[in-house]
Amino acid sequence: FSFPPKTPPANLVAYDKVLTLFGGDGAVNPSQVADFCSSNVQWCDLCLSKVLTGREAVKSHVKLKFPEGSKLVLERAAEGNLKSGFTWHYEVPGIQGVGLRGTTYVEVDDDGLISYVKECSEPIMKPGKLTAELLKAATKNVERVVKVPTYAPKDPKSAPDLVEYLWKDAYPGGASPDEAIRLFSESIRYEDFNYEDPFLGKDEVSCFLKEFDFPGIEFIPDRISEGDRGCAFTWRVSINGQDGPEGISFYEMDEDGKVCFVRDIPAPSIKPPPLQALAATLRPRLRVFSPRP
Repeated sequence: FSFPPKTPPANLVAYDKVLTLFGGDGAVNPSQVADFCSSNVQWCDLCLSKVLTGREAVKSHVKLKFPEGSKLVLERAAEGNLKSGFTWHYEVPGIQGVGLRGTTYVEVDDDGLISYVKECSEPIMKPGKLTAELLKAATKNVERVVKVPTYAPKDPKSAPDLVEYLWKDAYPGGASPDEAIRLFSESIRYEDFNYEDPFLGKDEVSCFLKEFDFPGIEFIPDRISEGDRGCAFTWRVSINGQDGPEGISFYEMDEDGKVCFVRDIPAPSIKPPPLQALAATLRPRLRVFSPRP
């Protein structure tokens, strides 16, 4: 794992909150998390059916998610002042392997208190190639419109700038997946949690992205963190002009300015997801049926 991505400048409030609450020995303190929140904080766990509001709701939620003996491992984080985010997984001391994995997006207010959180964790059952087949079926009657590209190619220097460029400029301006692939490291690790295994290297990632290159699907970024080499952002998908799934992603750039890591997590259609709820009941410290090697 690459955390921390680099030594950030001092006084990055959101980033510092992330490190303080989740970057220590792995023991998450629900009272401390609540104390770091504003009185009207909104906490959106995409595996829940409603948004939590207020410190007491957050405290109860965090206490349920992190029982005694569980350990949250912070993997990488976005170095933002007011907007940050991080990727994580569960571990249990003495048990080999990795538990549930996820990503969290965090905003702080002008008083330096956490005002908004959106997070999502991986599905236990992953549809794999069925994902692309279902989307193709849903858009089979949509004709591809040949666009004259209107974007100007760029080489963004930070992860947030890259996210803005790809999803607000290049793709809407008629770019093909090749424009994104151009900005990827040869050794990129791409984790799409619709799939059991990551896509490793530019060739695998290229084949994966081009499998989803068909009309009728629009990826719309919502909240984008600040940062340098790391960026967390939330998004939604429009399918044939209709609201589709929402989710959260994390991008990381390497020292050469290339994207070396991506994690995409779609929100479940059923909330809470039945298998995830069952795994949390049977193995509350890992929240999966079997740890990942």
